[in-house]
Amino acid sequence: MNIRICLGLILMLTFFGMVNAQTVVVGDATISEIGGTAKINITLTEAPNGLSGYNITLSLSNPSVAEIIAVEFPSWALLTDNSTLPADTVWIKAVDLEEQVESGATDVLLATLTIRCDGYGNSILSASVEQMDDDNGDPITPSIDNGSITQPAYKVPIMNIVGAAVSVLIIAIIGVMLLRNYRRV
Repeated sequence: MNIRICLGLILMLTFFGMVNAQTVVVGDATISEIGGTAKINITLTEAPNGLSGYNITLSLSNPSVAEIIAVEFPSWALLTDNSTLPADTVWIKAVDLEEQVESGATDVLLATLTIRCDGYGNSILSASVEQMDDDNGDPITPSIDNGSITQPAYKVPIMNIVGAAVSVLIIAIIGVMLLRNYRRV
C-alpha cells in the first residue's frame, strides 16, 4: 500500500513538472543613453502540442525609465493585433493560421518589442498571458520569466568636473587680486 502511494506521488510530481515546463521568457535590455532604443524578444520555451495563438499583456513597472514604441510579429503569425503605441502597457495577439509552429517546437518567437529609454533607472517588463492555446485547442498555462530594462546611472564627464574646478580657482585668484588692489588704495 505504501509503495503505491509513493509511486502515485512520484507520477503526480513528474506530470506536474512536465505541465509547467513551458515558459514565456521576456528578454532583458540595457540602453546606454536617453532616447536610445533596444529590441526585446518575447519567446515561448516549448510548444509540445504546437501553438495556435495567444493574447499577452506586457507592462513596464517604471514608466519614467522606458516606453514600448513598436511591436514586430514573427512570420508564422498571419493574423496579428496590438494596442496603441507608444505606451507603457501593450497587449499583443497573434494566430498561427497555417500551423507553422508545430508540435515539439522550442524557443518559439512570439514577438519583438522596441523599447525607448526615457529616463535613468531600471524597470521590469512583465508579461501576463491572457490566453494561449495549442493546436488541439487546449489552453497553455506557461510560467513567466519577466525581463528588465536598465539605463545605467548618469555619469558626469570628468572634463566637466575639471573645467568647473579650474573656473572656480580662476575666480578665486581674481577675487584675491582685486581684494589686494582695493586695500592698496
